[in-house]
Amino acid sequence: ILAWTGDNATSNDTQNTALDRSSENDFDAVNRVRCFNHTMNLAVKVFMHLFQPRPPRKDASGNLINGDDDANLEEPILDLDLEEDDNNDSMPDLEDPSDTSSMASNDANGDAFDDLRVQKQAEMLRETKEAETALSRVTCPL
Repeated sequence: ILAWTGDNATSNDTQNTALDRSSENDFDAVNRVRCFNHTMNLAVKVFMHLFQPRPPRKDASGNLINGDDDANLEEPILDLDLEEDDNNDSMPDLEDPSDTSSMASNDANGDAFDDLRVQKQAEMLRETKEAETALSRVTCPL
């Protein structure tokens, strides 16, 4: 085992003891990564930050500075000139993420989101807004 996830709960004591007794595990190795999950979390945050819009800069009085206005708050991530290839029919068409007609068939609980109270729905949407923005930028067709 090169890395594993655990917390400080006593339920991990049995697992720690068993892993320590195994001759295949060397927890005293020089190249041991002690904070693997934390390192991965930081790497993902840096990667996802690349896809987040730059927040507008404001002065002390709350006015936008450096010529930023509402129309120019988000800079394009990629500015590529792609040529249309009409002969490439080998790639399947992807499902439109804004099409909600097929969402119920993908939801194991049917309309679980619709069954939530309006307040809970708004809370879920607010909590997932940053991830939705980042993922929509990554998956957005060019």
